[in-house]
Amino acid sequence: MSALFILATGWTLVGAVDVMQTEIYNRYEKGVVTEDTVLQSPAVSTSHCAILCQQQDGCEGFTFEGQGCRGHRIEWTSSATGQSTNGDRLFVNENAGPCSNSNYNVIDDVRKDVNNSDEGLCDDDLTPGWYRFLLNGTDAVIPTYCVPKAQCGTHAAYWLDLQGGELPAVGHETAARACGHWTNGCCAPDKQKPLTVRNCGAFYLYNLEPTPRCFDAYCVERMKLI
Repeated sequence: MSALFILATGWTLVGAVDVMQTEIYNRYEKGVVTEDTVLQSPAVSTSHCAILCQQQDGCEGFTFEGQGCRGHRIEWTSSATGQSTNGDRLFVNENAGPCSNSNYNVIDDVRKDVNNSDEGLCDDDLTPGWYRFLLNGTDAVIPTYCVPKAQCGTHAAYWLDLQGGELPAVGHETAARACGHWTNGCCAPDKQKPLTVRNCGAFYLYNLEPTPRCFDAYCVERMKLI
């Protein structure tokens, strides 16, 4: 299996292993791998390797070969447009985009877990903007299926309705809607909010608006390694 080298700073890749296609990105920072290895660990997938690198101080890029993950420091050079080739993908580094950690908010609240049947959470006072969800430090996503009522720590749990579409590819975003499940349906007419989801590679971001009322809240579940 050939090595897959990914630029990890800014996080724009993960979960698209063995995708045989050509993709062009307008923003790509050339990187040179130094001899400074900061991480060596077993890994089950490219996304797992990316997460391990993200958690390691100084790890800015990684190579995943089979079951081995090796993280590196990167020597940054000039900006350029990068084009991938079949089986060997290069990925955008979004230092100025939403995926930069200075441009989004983080919510780490285990009460939002899809399996939590307690109640009391509200997102009606949420500040509009980009959000990344965690559950005890592990990346989480908004479910793309109708969540039962009175789950996720609230009365009306909001899930991600892609309206027949798919989650965006790495480095892209998709407009969708958030739906609250209540007595008048999985996507109650008075519990719908516009939403944008962006694929940052190692995690997803959501551009959210506050829910219409209390007790309504966005639901999350742990992100699965692929």
